[in-house]
Amino acid sequence: MRRGISRFLALISAISGVVLVVLINTTSPTEVGLFGVFLLFVLLYFTCLGLIYLILSGLRKIQWYLSSKSTESRKSLWPYAISGAFLPLILLSLRSFGSLNFFGAAACLSVLAIVWFLISKQ
Repeated sequence: MRRGISRFLALISAISGVVLVVLINTTSPTEVGLFGVFLLFVLLYFTCLGLIYLILSGLRKIQWYLSSKSTESRKSLWPYAISGAFLPLILLSLRSFGSLNFFGAAACLSVLAIVWFLISKQ
């Protein structure tokens, strides 16, 4: 069952990535209006969700390969991916306001680290 959900969300992420590339290359924010900008953010979120889950699952497999291989963590990676997919949205929002600098990015990364720490302690 879990594998089916993972494949479904991977498919959604791939489709949203393709639609996101098409949307960015064929339109401008003034042409698409408010709904188009909202669609851009939703597509960016789902694309980042799939990419972060893929990266985290790859890191888990590398960790499993380098460790004793006898104990595999059963903890789901989805909470980490769901919370991590908001980081590009926050950074894009900071960039659109013109306040993206080193300290803003560091603050976003530190908040993400705290969220991931709290997820791990759950």
